[in-house]
Amino acid sequence: MEAYNLAFQKPTWQSETLLSYSSDKAVDGHFMNRSIAGNECAISGGNVTDVTWYVDLESIQSINSISIMYRTDGEHWQTSQFPSTFLGFSLYVSNTTRIKDRVLYYHDDQYTTLSIPPELTFTKPVQARYVTYYNSRKGGLSTKPGYSATASLGLCEVQVFVGITEI
Repeated sequence: MEAYNLAFQKPTWQSETLLSYSSDKAVDGHFMNRSIAGNECAISGGNVTDVTWYVDLESIQSINSISIMYRTDGEHWQTSQFPSTFLGFSLYVSNTTRIKDRVLYYHDDQYTTLSIPPELTFTKPVQARYVTYYNSRKGGLSTKPGYSATASLGLCEVQVFVGITEI
């Protein structure tokens, strides 16, 4: 079976937005220039302790895997500012937008600024309508070694696949 991106051009939302870097940029299929100048990423703004982004697949779907491509700004990844801002993120799936209905799909508690890659794929078959990316600095996470002081997102593409995945 060929992979099919269920998230492509589906409705999205994010809690904080920097200028014109809106939530829909993470599912528009454009991710070759993963910098702020490329205007292809959903980017949060503000000094906040948590950020949320989600895609509505518009119906309950059989998900095989979820891929994330982070903003890099063309910098050497491990020595840039970006890895520290993405550490500790979580992915949730659900059939509603209610927080209490979310089911944890993946939580990062293993990566460091030197080990987190700019592209991630998680394979775990599940049925859901919404895929939510959440990043928080509450509960002392802002002081955890390697973590940035504030929460942010820089999602250049989020792909939700049914079938075999390759990015």
